[in-house]
Amino acid sequence: MHWTLRNERISQQGQSLSTSSPKSILDSTYYQECVLVDYDFPQVTVKEDINALLNQFATFMKLCGSTESQLISILGEDIMECIHWRVGALMYMLANTIMNMETRRETVDKNWLRECCYVGVLHLMMVFEVRTPLTASTDEYTTNDQRIVELLSQGIRSDTHMLALAYGGELSYWCITNNGSNEIPQYPQLYKVLDTVTEGADRPSIQSVGSIGMKFLSRYIELAKGSLSMQSWQCERPEELLAELRKQ
Repeated sequence: MHWTLRNERISQQGQSLSTSSPKSILDSTYYQECVLVDYDFPQVTVKEDINALLNQFATFMKLCGSTESQLISILGEDIMECIHWRVGALMYMLANTIMNMETRRETVDKNWLRECCYVGVLHLMMVFEVRTPLTASTDEYTTNDQRIVELLSQGIRSDTHMLALAYGGELSYWCITNNGSNEIPQYPQLYKVLDTVTEGADRPSIQSVGSIGMKFLSRYIELAKGSLSMQSWQCERPEELLAELRKQ
């Protein structure tokens, strides 16, 4: 009962903010996401909770524009990139929670979870597609530091972009290995945000997610051992996942 009442209040708050500023929608949905994480994505309402969050993002975006170029023009690249990151990270936290709880792994709707992982991968791909990767020749970022050149050319502008690669790789692995049988989308609500920006464009198939994951992980490992070798990015898990995906 405590969860239900609290969830209703959160939903009402999200609805009242969904037509407000980008900061309002980002703050509102972030709060709701944190509550879901704190409660381990309650099993009884998880599908409705995820759909409600996606609907808030999609409704807000539809009010701002009807094409990706319009949305970027009105909201800016940072906000668009943030929305894709937030949806991708939400799907990662959902899948991570379920995959690390034995009872949830056994009882979850595997087709639904597989599709959540797939949608997460698509959004994390779009994190890198909102803006054109920068190079050393770009006036704003002219530099002689080859490490910076490499990072910008790979679309890595912050720690978030490295996390997007790691999350995308693991989501791809879960999508391939969770034994779902859906080869075509069965849960249209999961695509509401994507439909707002992709304008019906063809998407990679669920079956191709493994190769996408390998690209994510290879890119992560290359950067972690190369341009970011002085940082604390770990490669053990990404290398393990990459090896497993190569076996599929």
